Amino acid sequence: MAVFFLPFSLIACHIALIFFLIISVMQGRTIFKVRSLQDLPVILLIALFCILVAGMFYTDNLDSGWKQLEKKIFFFSVPITIAFLLKPEREEVIIILSTFVISCLVASVFCLVNFVHQMSLLTDGTISLSDFNYLSTTPYKQLNPASSDHWMLLSYRSLASGIAMHPTYLSLYLAFSVIIIIHFFDTSRIQSGRARLIGLLLIAYFSIFIIFLSSRIIIVALSSLLIFTILRNDKVQGVGRRLVYAFMVTIVLVALILVNPVTRYRCYQEFLVSSISIKPGQLYKNSTEIRASLWWVGLKSIRNINWVWGSGTGKSQDIMKETSDRYQVKNILMSDNPHSQFVCTVLQHGIIGLLVLIAILVIPMVSALSRKEYLIFGFCSLVVLSCLTETVLERQKGIDFFAVFYPVLLFYPQTSQNKKKPDAHE
Repeated sequence: MAVFFLPFSLIACHIALIFFLIISVMQGRTIFKVRSLQDLPVILLIALFCILVAGMFYTDNLDSGWKQLEKKIFFFSVPITIAFLLKPEREEVIIILSTFVISCLVASVFCLVNFVHQMSLLTDGTISLSDFNYLSTTPYKQLNPASSDHWMLLSYRSLASGIAMHPTYLSLYLAFSVIIIIHFFDTSRIQSGRARLIGLLLIAYFSIFIIFLSSRIIIVALSSLLIFTILRNDKVQGVGRRLVYAFMVTIVLVALILVNPVTRYRCYQEFLVSSISIKPGQLYKNSTEIRASLWWVGLKSIRNINWVWGSGTGKSQDIMKETSDRYQVKNILMSDNPHSQFVCTVLQHGIIGLLVLIAILVIPMVSALSRKEYLIFGFCSLVVLSCLTETVLERQKGIDFFAVFYPVLLFYPQTSQNKKKPDAHE
């Protein structure tokens, strides 16, 4: 239930998670023992939670700190419960993954229905372009004078508004759905011709939807993972053929980016009219310059904290604002979000917190890659890339996504091993 409601309602998702935790505690069998490398990331999660709690003792913004601890309660409780009380069986994991793909499909259909409704309102004059023109302060229209206003409804924020979700997080969910479907192909869960066709159509559909959502980092992540999937596919004979397929996929993705003027502007044209040279006393307006200015402020802010243990839980945006005021580097969104989970973690918990967070993400990636278990590798890759440009683990949609799937996938390779069949004479 939590997995299905994740794209739609945080309240419903949290209620389901609470029931899950209660039932797991009542029925689970505690195993407080680090048995393999797969358990180590969960131990590191507990260490990260201890770091957050310790950060409450030296932060001077207790209100923000308590809110962050409350927001992250499932970030720690769900993985710990799954690790030490209720490791899922293989078929349970498959049901969870399939449910998430179905949920994302339903969510995308809601978005398309909302697009059709909004388009009819725009055509009838009930709404105007000014009601949803999120690129009004940019040179988008000058660079794309012939583009229809309908593209604004079929892209980025307006497209994701069908389920009231930020386009980056919806893109993240859809990209993971693509990885799940690819995993089903790899493990021969999809065998019949009809099922394979449906799987390929879903991959194509989700990929197109992601490009229209125009989240740049997820487009980069999706493209990289698709190309990686093709190049490591042993079923395609010959390196040359794999390179050809990878090139063809790249051409298709680039063509889709160029077809949608909003995506074209965000992924290409905006960089041509933006400056990433940040100077004090400036107000930054487009998304590229805003993000660059926030990174600049974030890196400057690191100089003003204790590098070892940071400034304390919940203090990142306070530190960012102080630095922004000092250098008078502002943006039209009035945002003090560092827009990088890694920068945010350093600001709050220093190098110690950053190293623990990196270990939590990288250890499963390295281990999975060595075992050729690409599902958790793909999941962690998505999270790592998203953390470069977003504070994924500070937002509830990112926290819940990580809390649910990270522990499930962490133990999935272990539970997916073929159990030894009993001998007939036993």
